[in-house]
Amino acid sequence: MMSSFIFAFVFGLCVPLIASRFGKFLPTDPGTALALIWHRPRWPRGISSRRRPLLREKWMELICYGIMWGFLLAFFFRVSDVTFAPQAHIWLKMLFCILALLTAIDDQYYLLPDVLTIPLLFLGFGFSIWGGEMTPAASFAGAVYGYMLPTVSVLIVHPFMKDSFGGGDVKMLTALGAWFGLWGLSVLLMISVVSFWVWSVVMRRRCGAYGPHLAFGAVLTLFLIHFQFIDFF
Repeated sequence: MMSSFIFAFVFGLCVPLIASRFGKFLPTDPGTALALIWHRPRWPRGISSRRRPLLREKWMELICYGIMWGFLLAFFFRVSDVTFAPQAHIWLKMLFCILALLTAIDDQYYLLPDVLTIPLLFLGFGFSIWGGEMTPAASFAGAVYGYMLPTVSVLIVHPFMKDSFGGGDVKMLTALGAWFGLWGLSVLLMISVVSFWVWSVVMRRRCGAYGPHLAFGAVLTLFLIHFQFIDFF
Protein backbone atom coordinates (compact mmCIF):
# COMPACT_ATOMS: atom_id res chain seq x y z
CA MET A 1 0.00 0.00 0.00
CA MET A 2 2.76 2.45 0.95
CA SER A 3 4.80 1.52 -2.14
CA SER A 4 1.80 2.35 -4.33
CA PHE A 5 1.46 5.72 -2.59
CA ILE A 6 5.17 6.48 -3.08
CA PHE A 7 5.05 5.50 -6.75
CA ALA A 8 2.03 7.75 -7.32
CA PHE A 9 3.75 10.72 -5.69
CA VAL A 10 7.03 10.21 -7.58
CA PHE A 11 5.23 9.76 -10.88
CA GLY A 12 3.20 12.89 -10.19
CA LEU A 13 6.42 14.82 -9.60
CA CYS A 14 7.55 13.77 -13.08
CA VAL A 15 4.32 14.67 -14.89
CA PRO A 16 5.18 18.36 -15.59
CA LEU A 17 8.74 17.44 -16.60
CA ILE A 18 7.49 14.78 -19.01
CA ALA A 19 4.91 17.17 -20.43
CA SER A 20 7.52 19.86 -20.99
CA ARG A 21 9.61 17.42 -23.04
CA PHE A 22 6.95 16.94 -25.71
CA GLY A 23 7.68 20.33 -27.20
CA LYS A 24 11.30 19.27 -27.80
CA PHE A 25 10.75 16.43 -30.23
CA LEU A 26 7.13 16.21 -31.38
CA PRO A 27 5.69 15.48 -33.87
CA THR A 28 7.48 12.17 -34.08
CA ASP A 29 6.80 8.46 -33.94
CA PRO A 30 5.89 6.80 -30.61
CA GLY A 31 9.20 4.90 -30.38
CA THR A 32 11.27 8.08 -30.65
CA ALA A 33 9.00 9.80 -28.17
CA LEU A 34 9.52 7.06 -25.58
CA ALA A 35 13.28 7.06 -26.18
CA LEU A 36 13.68 10.82 -25.79
CA ILE A 37 11.12 11.61 -23.12
CA TRP A 38 13.38 10.67 -20.18
CA HIS A 39 16.42 12.84 -19.63
CA ARG A 40 18.51 14.12 -16.78
CA PRO A 41 17.53 17.73 -16.00
CA ARG A 42 20.50 20.05 -16.39
CA TRP A 43 21.07 23.67 -15.59
CA PRO A 44 22.43 25.27 -18.79
CA ARG A 45 25.99 26.51 -18.62
CA GLY A 46 26.91 30.01 -19.60
CA ILE A 47 23.42 31.33 -18.91
CA SER A 48 23.17 35.12 -18.74
CA SER A 49 22.26 36.87 -15.52
CA ARG A 50 19.19 38.19 -17.30
CA ARG A 51 17.85 34.73 -18.10
CA ARG A 52 18.79 33.11 -14.80
CA PRO A 53 15.76 34.42 -12.82
CA LEU A 54 13.41 33.35 -15.62
CA LEU A 55 14.88 29.86 -15.68
CA ARG A 56 14.73 29.63 -11.90
CA GLU A 57 11.07 30.71 -12.00
CA LYS A 58 10.34 28.07 -14.64
CA TRP A 59 11.90 25.32 -12.53
CA MET A 60 10.00 26.45 -9.43
CA GLU A 61 6.78 26.34 -11.43
CA LEU A 62 7.55 22.80 -12.61
CA ILE A 63 8.35 21.70 -9.06
CA CYS A 64 5.13 23.19 -7.67
CA TYR A 65 3.06 21.55 -10.40
CA GLY A 66 4.89 18.29 -9.77
CA ILE A 67 4.06 18.38 -6.06
CA MET A 68 0.43 19.10 -6.90
CA TRP A 69 0.27 16.14 -9.31
CA GLY A 70 2.09 13.95 -6.79
CA PHE A 71 -0.47 14.54 -4.05
CA LEU A 72 -3.38 14.29 -6.52
CA LEU A 73 -2.26 10.93 -7.93
CA ALA A 74 -1.44 9.60 -4.47
CA PHE A 75 -4.96 10.57 -3.35
CA PHE A 76 -6.62 8.79 -6.29
CA PHE A 77 -4.41 5.73 -5.86
CA ARG A 78 -5.47 5.55 -2.23
CA VAL A 79 -9.15 6.04 -3.05
CA SER A 80 -9.03 3.32 -5.72
CA ASP A 81 -7.41 0.91 -3.22
CA VAL A 82 -10.18 1.33 -0.65
CA THR A 83 -13.12 1.76 -3.05
CA PHE A 84 -12.77 -0.60 -6.00
CA ALA A 85 -12.34 -4.36 -6.32
CA PRO A 86 -8.73 -5.63 -6.12
CA GLN A 87 -8.69 -6.83 -9.75
CA ALA A 88 -9.45 -3.29 -10.92
CA HIS A 89 -6.68 -1.54 -8.97
CA ILE A 90 -3.81 -1.84 -11.45
CA TRP A 91 -6.03 -0.84 -14.39
CA LEU A 92 -7.40 2.23 -12.66
CA LYS A 93 -3.95 3.34 -11.55
CA MET A 94 -2.71 3.15 -15.14
CA LEU A 95 -5.78 5.15 -16.17
CA PHE A 96 -5.04 7.87 -13.61
CA CYS A 97 -1.38 8.13 -14.70
CA ILE A 98 -2.20 8.41 -18.40
CA LEU A 99 -4.97 10.94 -17.77
CA ALA A 100 -2.54 13.04 -15.73
CA LEU A 101 -0.02 13.05 -18.59
CA LEU A 102 -2.66 13.82 -21.21
CA THR A 103 -4.00 16.69 -19.09
CA ALA A 104 -0.58 18.24 -18.57
CA ILE A 105 0.49 17.86 -22.20
CA ASP A 106 -2.76 19.14 -23.70
CA ASP A 107 -2.83 22.10 -21.33
CA GLN A 108 0.67 23.11 -22.44
CA TYR A 109 0.76 22.18 -26.13
CA TYR A 110 -2.88 21.61 -27.18
CA LEU A 111 -1.82 18.10 -28.09
CA LEU A 112 -3.05 14.62 -27.16
CA PRO A 113 -0.27 12.34 -28.46
CA ASP A 114 -0.86 8.89 -29.97
CA VAL A 115 1.84 7.48 -27.71
CA LEU A 116 -0.65 7.88 -24.84
CA THR A 117 -4.13 7.72 -26.40
CA ILE A 118 -3.55 4.42 -28.25
CA PRO A 119 -2.25 2.54 -25.16
CA LEU A 120 -5.21 4.03 -23.25
CA LEU A 121 -7.54 2.38 -25.79
CA PHE A 122 -5.97 -1.06 -25.38
CA LEU A 123 -5.92 -0.70 -21.61
CA GLY A 124 -9.65 -0.01 -21.77
CA PHE A 125 -10.18 -3.30 -23.60
CA GLY A 126 -7.97 -5.03 -21.03
CA PHE A 127 -9.99 -3.49 -18.21
CA SER A 128 -13.18 -4.92 -19.71
CA ILE A 129 -11.67 -8.42 -19.80
CA TRP A 130 -9.73 -8.57 -16.53
CA GLY A 131 -10.97 -5.59 -14.53
CA GLY A 132 -14.29 -7.20 -13.69
CA GLU A 133 -16.47 -4.14 -14.27
CA MET A 134 -17.65 -4.29 -17.90
CA THR A 135 -18.10 -6.82 -20.71
CA PRO A 136 -15.79 -6.75 -23.75
CA ALA A 137 -18.84 -6.21 -26.00
CA ALA A 138 -19.80 -3.08 -24.07
CA SER A 139 -16.20 -1.86 -24.24
CA PHE A 140 -16.06 -2.33 -28.02
CA ALA A 141 -19.41 -0.61 -28.49
CA GLY A 142 -18.23 2.31 -26.37
CA ALA A 143 -15.04 2.65 -28.43
CA VAL A 144 -17.00 2.71 -31.70
CA TYR A 145 -19.40 5.24 -30.22
CA GLY A 146 -16.49 7.34 -28.96
CA TYR A 147 -15.01 7.43 -32.46
CA MET A 148 -18.22 8.00 -34.41
CA LEU A 149 -19.73 10.72 -32.21
CA PRO A 150 -17.02 13.38 -32.68
CA THR A 151 -16.51 12.31 -36.30
CA VAL A 152 -20.15 12.99 -37.14
CA SER A 153 -20.14 16.17 -35.04
CA VAL A 154 -17.10 17.56 -36.85
CA LEU A 155 -18.66 16.66 -40.20
CA ILE A 156 -21.69 18.78 -39.28
CA VAL A 157 -20.00 21.78 -37.65
CA HIS A 158 -16.80 21.97 -39.73
CA PRO A 159 -18.24 24.49 -42.24
CA PHE A 160 -18.93 26.86 -39.34
CA MET A 161 -16.15 26.01 -36.81
CA LYS A 162 -13.10 24.68 -38.64
CA ASP A 163 -11.02 23.98 -35.50
CA SER A 164 -13.82 22.66 -33.31
CA PHE A 165 -12.31 19.23 -32.59
CA GLY A 166 -8.83 17.80 -33.06
CA GLY A 167 -7.73 14.31 -33.99
CA GLY A 168 -6.29 13.76 -30.51
CA ASP A 169 -9.67 14.52 -28.95
CA VAL A 170 -11.28 11.90 -31.21
CA LYS A 171 -8.70 9.27 -30.21
CA MET A 172 -9.03 10.11 -26.53
CA LEU A 173 -12.82 9.80 -26.75
CA THR A 174 -12.44 6.46 -28.52
CA ALA A 175 -10.14 5.24 -25.75
CA LEU A 176 -12.46 6.48 -23.01
CA GLY A 177 -15.37 4.79 -24.77
CA ALA A 178 -13.51 1.50 -24.34
CA TRP A 179 -13.26 2.25 -20.61
CA PHE A 180 -16.81 3.45 -19.95
CA GLY A 181 -19.13 2.06 -22.63
CA LEU A 182 -21.98 3.86 -24.37
CA TRP A 183 -23.88 5.31 -21.45
CA GLY A 184 -20.83 6.06 -19.36
CA LEU A 185 -19.18 7.95 -22.23
CA SER A 186 -22.35 9.96 -22.80
CA VAL A 187 -22.32 11.09 -19.17
CA LEU A 188 -18.58 11.78 -19.40
CA LEU A 189 -19.16 14.02 -22.42
CA MET A 190 -21.89 15.99 -20.66
CA ILE A 191 -19.63 16.52 -17.65
CA SER A 192 -16.76 17.65 -19.88
CA VAL A 193 -18.99 20.11 -21.74
CA VAL A 194 -20.21 21.67 -18.48
CA SER A 195 -16.65 21.75 -17.15
CA PHE A 196 -15.38 23.47 -20.30
CA TRP A 197 -18.24 25.98 -20.20
CA VAL A 198 -17.51 26.87 -16.56
CA TRP A 199 -13.79 27.20 -17.35
CA SER A 200 -14.47 29.44 -20.36
CA VAL A 201 -16.73 31.71 -18.28
CA VAL A 202 -14.28 31.98 -15.40
CA MET A 203 -11.22 32.44 -17.64
CA ARG A 204 -13.15 34.55 -20.20
CA ARG A 205 -11.81 32.50 -23.08
CA ARG A 206 -13.70 30.90 -25.95
CA CYS A 207 -11.16 28.23 -26.85
CA GLY A 208 -8.70 26.06 -24.97
CA ALA A 209 -7.47 22.52 -24.39
CA TYR A 210 -10.34 20.05 -24.12
CA GLY A 211 -8.31 17.08 -22.88
CA PRO A 212 -8.27 18.22 -19.23
CA HIS A 213 -12.06 18.42 -19.21
CA LEU A 214 -12.36 14.94 -20.71
CA ALA A 215 -9.99 13.66 -18.00
CA PHE A 216 -12.06 15.35 -15.28
CA GLY A 217 -15.23 13.86 -16.76
CA ALA A 218 -13.59 10.42 -16.85
CA VAL A 219 -12.63 10.46 -13.18
CA LEU A 220 -16.03 11.76 -12.06
CA THR A 221 -17.87 9.26 -14.27
CA LEU A 222 -15.77 6.43 -12.85
CA PHE A 223 -17.07 7.14 -9.35
CA LEU A 224 -20.63 7.73 -10.55
CA ILE A 225 -20.55 4.27 -12.12
CA HIS A 226 -19.02 2.64 -9.07
CA PHE A 227 -21.64 4.07 -6.73
CA GLN A 228 -24.33 3.00 -9.24
CA PHE A 229 -25.60 6.43 -10.17
CA ILE A 230 -25.14 5.31 -13.79
CA ASP A 231 -24.22 2.10 -15.62
CA PHE A 232 -21.51 1.21 -18.12
CA PHE A 233 -23.97 0.46 -20.90
